[in-house]
Formats: sequence, structure tokens, C-alpha cells
Amino acid sequence: MWIESLKLITPTDVDLAINGISKLSVACLITDNSRGPYASKIIRTNDAFADMCGYQTAELIGTSTKVLQGKDTDVAGLCQFRNELDSIGHSLVTVVNYRQDGTPYEVTLVGSRIQPLIKTDEKPEAAFVCFAYYVSDAKLCLTQIPAKQLN
Repeated sequence: MWIESLKLITPTDVDLAINGISKLSVACLITDNSRGPYASKIIRTNDAFADMCGYQTAELIGTSTKVLQGKDTDVAGLCQFRNELDSIGHSLVTVVNYRQDGTPYEVTLVGSRIQPLIKTDEKPEAAFVCFAYYVSDAKLCLTQIPAKQLN
């Protein structure tokens, strides 16, 4: 069973993981698995993501990902993205997001479903990690990755 091979997770391990995410130069956020009119809630984000969308990191925690959407956001594309995260565990979509000041920007989101290592009644069954790239940066990265590695 997987739990037998799991070593004890220490506070140091958690601290290293959180610190690692916060120091990434790639925009990253982690959301919960909630659905409904408020969409997923942001659990954790790094400074690179906050800089990308014009918010302070603390302002984003606990808010719905819909805070990033606006009139030109492809909602159908985001629904497909979420459905693929639910069904196959990973997805990629390019959409228009909006900064806090209302300025639109095109972003490619690369997401994966993640499972908690230790399940309790207080923790979600799953969450999602998502990396966000400005479209020009994403095109450069994706041209360097063989297509078979994206599936």
C-alpha cells in the first residue's frame, strides 16, 4: 500500500515545499477542488503569479479564480481545462486573463491535479497546481518540448 512507503512528512519538508513554490520565477498557483458559481479558490500562489496579475499574494489567497476573468475570457476553454483536469489529470489552455487594474493579458495555463499525501476530513480530496506563462514565453517553451511529453 502507498501509505507504507510514505516517509514521515516533517514540518521542514512542508517548509521547503512552500518556500520552493514561493521562490519560483515561473508564475504558479495552487487551487482547491471546489466547483459552482465561485470556481476554485486559490490556496497558495507565488510572487511571480501575483506580479503577473497585479495583485499582492495575500490578496489572492482564498479568492475565486474568477477574479482573473473578464469580458474576453474564454469561459468554454476554461471549462474544458477543468474537465480535463478532472478526467485525465492534466490540461493546457490559452486564455485572456485580467490584471487587478483591468488590463487584459494572454496567458497559457498548464495544470495538473494533485492529491494530498495524507487524507483527513479537513483536507480536500484533490487540488490543482497551475503554472502560468505569458503567451510569448509559452510558445517558446512548448516549441522545445516534444509533443509526446505533453500527454
